[in-house]
Amino acid sequence: MANTKLIFFGTSTTNQHELEVNVNHENNLFICIDMDGSNKRENYAFITLDRDTAIKLQKEIRKQISFME
Repeated sequence: MANTKLIFFGTSTTNQHELEVNVNHENNLFICIDMDGSNKRENYAFITLDRDTAIKLQKEIRKQISFME
């Protein structure tokens, strides 16, 4: 498995926010939001998902994107 990290930035109204996605050492999907781009742990919100839950989330995100104009 590649050792990678993907970071997304918010829109113009949330441009200081960063969303990080990677697979952690327990083979779970790790999603972290840095609320102000400071890289300080106290400003983080995160969740880890097992494979089945990550797949369910991916399907829901695709569904919600289809509703966007």
